[in-house]
Amino acid sequence: MNIVLLIILVVVLLCWITITMLGGLGRVHRLMYDSQTPPETFDRHSDQTPPAASPLTHPAVTIIVPGRNEGHVLSDTLGSICRQDYPNFRVIFIDDQSTDSTAKIAGQLAAQFPHLKILHNTEPPPPGWMGKNWAIHQAREWADAEYLLFVDSDMHFHPQCLRQAMRLVMHRHLDLLSILPRPQGNGVMEQGFLMVAMTAMFTLAAPHRSNNAKSKAILTAGAFLLFRRHAYEAIGGHEAIKGQLIEDLALGSRAKNRGFRVFTVLTRELLFGRMYEGLADTFRGGKKNVYAGLKYNPLSAMALALGFLFVGTLLPIYPVAAASLVLMKPATLAWVNLALAVVINALAVMHMHRVRRFLNGTPGSEFMLAPAVIFCLVILGASVRDYYTGGNIWSGRTYSRKTMAHPDEAIQ
Repeated sequence: MNIVLLIILVVVLLCWITITMLGGLGRVHRLMYDSQTPPETFDRHSDQTPPAASPLTHPAVTIIVPGRNEGHVLSDTLGSICRQDYPNFRVIFIDDQSTDSTAKIAGQLAAQFPHLKILHNTEPPPPGWMGKNWAIHQAREWADAEYLLFVDSDMHFHPQCLRQAMRLVMHRHLDLLSILPRPQGNGVMEQGFLMVAMTAMFTLAAPHRSNNAKSKAILTAGAFLLFRRHAYEAIGGHEAIKGQLIEDLALGSRAKNRGFRVFTVLTRELLFGRMYEGLADTFRGGKKNVYAGLKYNPLSAMALALGFLFVGTLLPIYPVAAASLVLMKPATLAWVNLALAVVINALAVMHMHRVRRFLNGTPGSEFMLAPAVIFCLVILGASVRDYYTGGNIWSGRTYSRKTMAHPDEAIQ
């Protein structure tokens, strides 16, 4: 029994060392971009060497914001977008068949901000289209600026967000800049989910690997996708990825695979928001995305489930099992197992503590790792089940397997 436990603990320890190195915030912090960060900060840390810097100019930017039933936050979020400290931009908000107060609030904001235009999407998405992609596509004839910024309607923008983004775009001559927002969560379980999701995301596709043109990894967030118009049109726009459920990664993949300069940064203050409203909404949103993020690959889903089980769920069990073996027979190997179990748990808590601090989460939520991973396991199972038994449901729309395009089609 000690031998079996030793093998498991060594494998789990190696996994946590890998997570700390790849998914940890050490190297990720080098890509933190806030309101006072100079664009030159990334030159020595980036795998992309920028060409000669452009003179500081203010090209025209069109910000495109799709929204469906976001009336409870729209006044603050869309209002913050309209208040950007940038001299040359306009905002297009697409009301995507909302049934709440979204249209009314958008109209009130349009009366306050003359550079805000409201479009009303009254048609359901045609066959083969995801709702968000179809809504954004409606703005194509109005988006005539040199740069196009696609954002989510539930994000709060710092007044300097657009100005800082354009400074970085101009300095590095970027074709696509994505800013990963700081997600917010209420309650330790919701925050635990965010910490697990962020750890998994950074382990599988860390921003510094996504920024490496030689790497196939891609990490771009639909909350903030700033395209040079030429690059956006060259990859076919949202029409080219109309059936993609995770459209941000699809657009990033197409841009990167066609040789465009793609760069991703994180932020603490430029962009933030609450992705999901409570545990039920977290569950629905998670199961919509997770299997799609695995490219509907059952082997990848099985590997992730096993990883969740051994690397997260069983963490509190390992010290108990090791201590029991010590009590039964205090052999050297039993003590080694107990020491390994303690080290693994300490390493996991230290890692989650750093993630929790980045998220500005509730102190103590880092100790909710095991319950949060169990929650993620349930979400993964539900996501796989939905895909094979009817499709994903999100924002009142059902997307079946026949409707959704395979993620691999995004890079063609």
